Amino acid sequence: MSSKVTIDTCDSEPIAFPSAIQSHGMLIVLDQELKIRQISENCLQFLGFAPIDVLDNCISKYLDDEQYEALKIYLAIENLKALVPLPVKFCLTDGACSIFHCIAKRYSNFVIVELEHIFDQPQELSLPSSLSLAIENLQSKRKSTTALQSAAECVKELTGYDRVLIYKFDSDWHGEVVAEAAGNLPESYLGLHFPASDIPPQARELYKRNLLRMIVEVNYAEVKITPLINPVTNELLDMSDCILRSVSPIHVEYLSNMGVKATLTISLIVNGQLWGLIACHHYSPKFLSGWLRTACDM
Repeated sequence: MSSKVTIDTCDSEPIAFPSAIQSHGMLIVLDQELKIRQISENCLQFLGFAPIDVLDNCISKYLDDEQYEALKIYLAIENLKALVPLPVKFCLTDGACSIFHCIAKRYSNFVIVELEHIFDQPQELSLPSSLSLAIENLQSKRKSTTALQSAAECVKELTGYDRVLIYKFDSDWHGEVVAEAAGNLPESYLGLHFPASDIPPQARELYKRNLLRMIVEVNYAEVKITPLINPVTNELLDMSDCILRSVSPIHVEYLSNMGVKATLTISLIVNGQLWGLIACHHYSPKFLSGWLRTACDM
């Protein structure tokens, strides 16, 4: 991560163009012929192939016929952002196979494919008992504080994060914690106020665009994208819609100062505008599977 960004310059930091990802996943950029044009440097760890051996090959080289056809059908769907992850089985160098969650987004004439290991199956998951109550509260005419508190408790039960906060913006983008589910943690953030500078304008725009954002381990070692410049466009990759996108060093420092090791953030949108955030904090590294993130999105 760059050390040039400071608290005084973070509002102009180009956070959509880090050219790097978090280390728990892998990223591939495909052209219209599904040839690999850019890839994260940890592909050796994930697939057993070095980047130089993968670039410019069609992704079909690493899938069997059935998996390749399934991937093509998935990528042909118009609204990729709203989909649940697609399980895809890749063929590795030693002849073995590994199954990943695949999440894809279109970017210009390319498709960005993000891969994460699968650690659970959807049939093993069940929605929490509080979910129906949370929905009932949100749809009823009860006080908003009751609905917000129920939502915070529901998300905590579903995800298992140590602390879940609901953070509301005012007209000047200052924030207030209006609900909290924190179990037996000794310190409460309920009612605390935070300055607008804590979440700069470009970060708020990305929260409007990406409704769910996860940091698995705050102190991760970022993984670079190679080549850095897309060989077709001669531009840096716009990673605005990437779930694996590397995190601003200022945000990493902010979370570290709070003792937070992992986060999940869910955007709350009202009438097309960013109303607030559900901020989940964990005090040790934590990975939330694609299945559970889809449940959180719902």
